[in-house]
Amino acid sequence: EGQHEQHFGSRASRFRTPTKPLPPMEFRWRRVLVAVFAASADAVRVAPPTPLASRHCVASEADMISYSLMTQRATEFNWAVNPNYHVQDSGVKNASWEGTKTVGGCWDLKLYNTNKKLSSLLYQHVHDGRCVLAVSGYHGSENGVLKTFMEAMQPAENWVMCDNQVHAPVVIQFRRHSLLANWSDISQFLGGEKSTCSDIVVAGDSMGGSIAELMVGCGTLGQMNMLQPKILPSFNIKAVYSFGAFAVSTKPLRNASAENGCINGKRFFHSGDKIAQWTKGLGMVHPAMDALRLYEGEAGNTYDSLRCTSQDTSHTDMDVDIPFTAGGISAAQREITRKTQLSMGGSVNVLTAHAMPHYVKQLRGISDNGKVSLYSRIDYASLLKNGEYSTLIRDI
Repeated sequence: EGQHEQHFGSRASRFRTPTKPLPPMEFRWRRVLVAVFAASADAVRVAPPTPLASRHCVASEADMISYSLMTQRATEFNWAVNPNYHVQDSGVKNASWEGTKTVGGCWDLKLYNTNKKLSSLLYQHVHDGRCVLAVSGYHGSENGVLKTFMEAMQPAENWVMCDNQVHAPVVIQFRRHSLLANWSDISQFLGGEKSTCSDIVVAGDSMGGSIAELMVGCGTLGQMNMLQPKILPSFNIKAVYSFGAFAVSTKPLRNASAENGCINGKRFFHSGDKIAQWTKGLGMVHPAMDALRLYEGEAGNTYDSLRCTSQDTSHTDMDVDIPFTAGGISAAQREITRKTQLSMGGSVNVLTAHAMPHYVKQLRGISDNGKVSLYSRIDYASLLKNGEYSTLIRDI
């Protein structure tokens, strides 16, 4: 217990559950971990970045697309820095250092933190100083299917923290990540006295998306030190964008600084992405934030919007029979199912639906420099009963 509280927040004792106390953890090995990773190629710092606003850039991508691309770069990062990396994964075949160090025309890579399990990249806009922290999912293709699922599922317990009960394996993975050599630099860049970030967005894929959501849930309570060493500065997160994130708390994570509790940003999930909904069976629910559910099928592609203030948003994952607050499956849900042929027709498998490049492709399909247009418009607005869904053209 003392070893845990030496590096992470002492608030652990306040929210400890009698049946599942916070364990002493592996973090007693912090000095060993830092020494090992500081000496490894994985932990080499980025070369001194181009000074802010010292170069001209023309944005070629909408912000939302840039956020998704930065997240994709985080998932591919270990291959970008080492093209001969031993794992052959078709999903990262186009990874490159040139495509990683600058994204969307105006976002420059400042720092990174990585090992075989997670990667986080810190980007900053060259003109206005906005910062984006992009967090990868667990690097399953580097560790194998069995280890990936074991790391995501064990220990099979919830920890009481950040005014919630949280899926312990995700907390463990990020705490390990925060003990690598470069995380302290990232934390200082985001929240230190010399920070040049005008505001901060956190984006993440899969487990990285879950981590991003958890960072807001803890950070707005002043408890970022439950996730990273307490000696590091906290930082204010303006918005979160998650892609295929699975739920990690027994009640919706909230933005404690907002009156309605809504987290700014969006949770994106594909209707065929079963990995994004696997913790539902563990009693986990999604955060209080807007969500965009993406569909594709033989009849075309579309999406529907789920509002933060709807209870359905925290409980909805995909195209299965879910009880909606209006009573039973909504007419809109039935209409989507019928017209878009959500059986997928074998065209999109589970792994493809969960892959970050597929999310980027889907978002590009519904976005034109930030202006949304349905590329297979389904007119079911007249079927909506109580406004739980929005089919209006709106910014994402």
